[in-house]
Amino acid sequence: MFHCRRLTQSLQYRLVGAFLLVALLPMAAVSVLVLTQAEAALHQTLYNAEAFAAVESLRRLVLLVMIATVLVTTLVAAWLARRIARPLQSVATAADRIARSDLANLVAEMGAVAGGDLTRQVNFTTAEVPVQSDDEVGQVTRAFNVILANLLTVSEVFNRMTASLRQLVTEVSASATEVISASGQFAAAA
Repeated sequence: MFHCRRLTQSLQYRLVGAFLLVALLPMAAVSVLVLTQAEAALHQTLYNAEAFAAVESLRRLVLLVMIATVLVTTLVAAWLARRIARPLQSVATAADRIARSDLANLVAEMGAVAGGDLTRQVNFTTAEVPVQSDDEVGQVTRAFNVILANLLTVSEVFNRMTASLRQLVTEVSASATEVISASGQFAAAA
């Protein structure tokens, strides 16, 4: 059991056990509680158990917060990656289609026109990529769409050029036929 001694004015301490606890009483007198070694050990064990329980509870809370933070960060990173990757994938697919189909077709048709075939035409099949944001990905998409619009203009100009050349060749051919006919008539008249 706890052995208490109340010391008044002289404040003499007598330590009987291994643990001494001093508490102030409301009347400003000092009270000394002297414990035996077994009682002190029991008190220390209970104090340690409570302290370790509090530490363990805090450790669990910190672990849960860390897991939640990692989970939320992972989800936000995945969302951002998809948000960036989808529009860029659309631009990449359209650019690949232009490189493999539309530009290859334009080069082949220009080669045919250079070889004298004026019946060739170019038709681009790639459509604009929808702009989904105003950030850097949106800026890249808009720039790509400007390039695509310029390529469509090139194809239209190419088609008008070949049509004009066909018209000119037809007119030159008709003029040549008239010249030949007129020369034949001059030769027959002479």
